[in-house]
Amino acid sequence: MKRERLIVWLFILTVGAAVALVASAKGEELLTFSAIVVLSAVCFAYLKPLQSFALLVVEMLGTGFWLAFQGYMNEWDSSEQAHAILTNLAFMACVICLWLTVSQLVKYGQAYSEMNEELQELRKYEKDASVLTINEFMYRMESIFVAMRRRKEQGYLLKIKINAAGKEFAKKSVFHAFATAALKSVREQYDLVGKVSDYELVVLLQNTNRDGASIVEERFKAYLHQEVNVPESFYETSLLELPDNWSDTQAIVA
Repeated sequence: MKRERLIVWLFILTVGAAVALVASAKGEELLTFSAIVVLSAVCFAYLKPLQSFALLVVEMLGTGFWLAFQGYMNEWDSSEQAHAILTNLAFMACVICLWLTVSQLVKYGQAYSEMNEELQELRKYEKDASVLTINEFMYRMESIFVAMRRRKEQGYLLKIKINAAGKEFAKKSVFHAFATAALKSVREQYDLVGKVSDYELVVLLQNTNRDGASIVEERFKAYLHQEVNVPESFYETSLLELPDNWSDTQAIVA
């Protein structure tokens, strides 16, 4: 049975048990059971599975002993005892179905989060911009780095940071223009452009010297001013030569 269908059936059973509880319990007793059910739902959602199950067992045993104690102290007759048993059964059915429903919903949410994280890791390009995700950028860069070191070639990293303090909306709205300018400035199918964060880009310039990297930096600024005409105080760029080992290179990108 698919999890979605199971959750629907558990929800229906929970509602049915709740209706039975309302029909059976009266007055303060109904108010007490209702409060326990609501608090249980909150606790089940935040506690670990074993802890929530322990709480479920404690609730069922506690209400059973409480009703038995009430019956003994008040000397209930057979009809009152039968009513108490039915009320307790309705309550137990309600909290059991509620626990199962919440447990399935929590598992469903965790599975969705894990799938979303895996999707983000597998995605190669950022949405709404043709730049690489940071994971894909690092994956490709490592292969290029090894090849460059084997051929004893120079390389540079151009880091671009949008730097408008207190202007979050402006940062997000111009990021696409920054990405476009960076892509136009580099050699297609040769250099790499990646997104480090919502406000930072990194460009790998392979097999070039300082002068060549500076030309790319100036070309980026020219394209950027042509696209959106932003002041230089709005962003900052830095050129860094690739270190000799991969771990230092990773630290620079991060």
